[in-house]
Amino acid sequence: RKMRIDFGSPPRTFVTDGTTFWFYDPAQKQVIEQSDLGGSGSNGMGVLLDDLSKLDEMFQITLVPEDKSKNTHTLHLVPAKEGAFKSLDLTVSKQKYVLQDLVLVDPMGAVTEMHFSSVKIDADVPDTEFVFVAPPGVQVIKGM
Repeated sequence: RKMRIDFGSPPRTFVTDGTTFWFYDPAQKQVIEQSDLGGSGSNGMGVLLDDLSKLDEMFQITLVPEDKSKNTHTLHLVPAKEGAFKSLDLTVSKQKYVLQDLVLVDPMGAVTEMHFSSVKIDADVPDTEFVFVAPPGVQVIKGM
């Protein structure tokens, strides 16, 4: 249930330790912090990281029409309950279902696109990589 993604320019960070996730945007001097990823009233992020068998309960899922020139599948997910995002598009390779692209629409309508390469699954990463401490002077917005 742990994940860290550093992306963009200036670099932004998405990190979760399994119970809390943080989205840090240094340009905005803001951190969005959401706790209880998998508890009652979950926003769906915990399900994505923990129990894929419940996706159909937590989201309205649509298979995006296939682009014949690509060797991928794309799912459009809309949370059944309001939460950390409005929608999420996941694009995976057809052969091994490895994540290639992610498009996230946040509650305010901002779109974040991520493209993945050199994905490593079950790599040995120290737990310290999944802890986030807001830099001084950064606004922390809790419980969105």
